[in-house]
Amino acid sequence: MTKQVSTLRQRMIDDMKIRNMSPNTQKVYTYAIANFSAFHKRPPDKLGIEDVRAYRLHLMSRGLKAASINPIVGALRFFYGTTLGKKDMAELIPFARVEDRLPAVLTQDEVIRLLKAESNLKTRTALTAIYAAGLRVSEVVALIK
Repeated sequence: MTKQVSTLRQRMIDDMKIRNMSPNTQKVYTYAIANFSAFHKRPPDKLGIEDVRAYRLHLMSRGLKAASINPIVGALRFFYGTTLGKKDMAELIPFARVEDRLPAVLTQDEVIRLLKAESNLKTRTALTAIYAAGLRVSEVVALIK
């Protein structure tokens, strides 16, 4: 027995097909809207910006990061902006800001082991100078050229 697709869900699927969205994106978007609706126990077209806000806070409380929240936000923005034609509401749904990732920093012991591992005196001197000067990779490449 197949499950009946609501007219609203079918409209969203049709909108995604018209825009030639990939099958995977269509699956993710319909799943995201279904979860949003299930969370509030109401049809998604009856939910407003405060409901979207509450859902985002719920997702964050579950520990989801921007990489997981942003596809859901994309689905919500598509649903409200395209399927429902509420472009002004879609613009009120911001994407999550991706956290800045700090580069890996070697400890003093790791730096000493790295430098001692190089047996060639010339290369070890170059590595020491690069490290001491805090050069970027692009700056080191420019020096070599």
